[in-house]
Amino acid sequence: MCKKEKSSLSSGLLSPDDCSLYKELLTNARDIIYKLDLQGNFLEVSPATEELTGYRLAELIGMNIKELIAHDKADQIEEILTSKIFSQEPIRFELDLITNKSEILAVEINSTLVCRTDKPCYILGIARDISKHKLMARQLAEQRALLNSLVNSMPDIVFYKDTEGHYLGCNRDFEILVGKRESEIVGLTDAELFPPEVVSLYTKQEKILLETKKPQRVEVYLVDSNNRPCFYDTMKTLFTGPKGEEFGLIGVNRDITELVNAKLEAEIARDEAEHLASTDFLTGVMTRRALIQRLEGEINRARREGTVLSMIFADIDHFKKVNDSYGHQAGDKVLQIVAQLFKSRCRSYDLIGRSGGEEFMICLPGASKQRAFKIAEEMRIALHATSIELFNNTKQKVSARVTASFGVSSMSEHDIKEIDDLIREGDSSLYKAKELGRNRVCSIE
Repeated sequence: MCKKEKSSLSSGLLSPDDCSLYKELLTNARDIIYKLDLQGNFLEVSPATEELTGYRLAELIGMNIKELIAHDKADQIEEILTSKIFSQEPIRFELDLITNKSEILAVEINSTLVCRTDKPCYILGIARDISKHKLMARQLAEQRALLNSLVNSMPDIVFYKDTEGHYLGCNRDFEILVGKRESEIVGLTDAELFPPEVVSLYTKQEKILLETKKPQRVEVYLVDSNNRPCFYDTMKTLFTGPKGEEFGLIGVNRDITELVNAKLEAEIARDEAEHLASTDFLTGVMTRRALIQRLEGEINRARREGTVLSMIFADIDHFKKVNDSYGHQAGDKVLQIVAQLFKSRCRSYDLIGRSGGEEFMICLPGASKQRAFKIAEEMRIALHATSIELFNNTKQKVSARVTASFGVSSMSEHDIKEIDDLIREGDSSLYKAKELGRNRVCSIE
């Protein structure tokens, strides 16, 4: 298709005003404005061509445009001159020109075929210098590649979102986390990638970030695309433009699974150590030290609430004879059975501990002295009626019965006592039971 000239051009004549305007355009244009014959020879060029290519205008007139083109692009310009220019109106393409200093000048060309009376006459075009734009684009691409390389080499998960919460990009580790490619992730929100409890945490975090403009962090539990449970420390911060405009936020997920697991293991180990320290290894009840610590708290609570509290002190009668007659293994068996029997008659919130070799202390929060006396009597009767199997094998089958003496102490809202007073009173009551013949319950009135 030909581009028809207006009447002033088709006649080959321009008005004085048109000529003046045309010359001013050529003189002041910062782009290369050119006119080629149908073979590609320059008929006319703007003065800017001299500055951009390094060739004098006199050198350019009559020069074929292919002389300014790199050899590997010669076929491209030939195709444009012979076919494309005749089939499209206008044609636009990018090309590298070679200056007279053998430097490359990247240009964007807009060209069209001008006809007179439907007959191709010449080629008119504008070539704009895009070297700086291409350089910037190349530098931007290099910077982006560097950034991608950096975020993908980081040991953390990296992602970035707009201020509305839509994902703009991420690194490979984030792809692995959610089980999607970056192209699939871009445009999505947290609600489309994570469970509701995580979405709620992230939404709250980002709301505070946008309000305070300060980096925010939160710990989350996630199961990745490989069904691996993980803990992450998520840090988010705003990223802004040169004028402070908010473009979105950048987030970093640091895998702290090993740290959290180590912390949990340490807590478990500490709890186990505390349990071992507070539990009698033989009988499974509390140690004297642990019971005293708990007893102090129970006494303070009874004072605050104005309630009663009682204690039972028990000592197995003639326990040394068991050890001397049957050995320490049998003695250990007796201690275990006695401890379990006492514990079975306690409430879930009562405290029972082994206070010595064959001695036990029992704390009964909220129990009056009469109630504690009754419980101690039930324990005494049950123990007296129990036959304890000490050995049971082919060589020896031995059972024995043991008894215990009990002392009771108590405090009420009208009779406030310290822990030492309760223990002293309980020991005196126990001593009284021993003096009166053992296998009985006593208290100090």
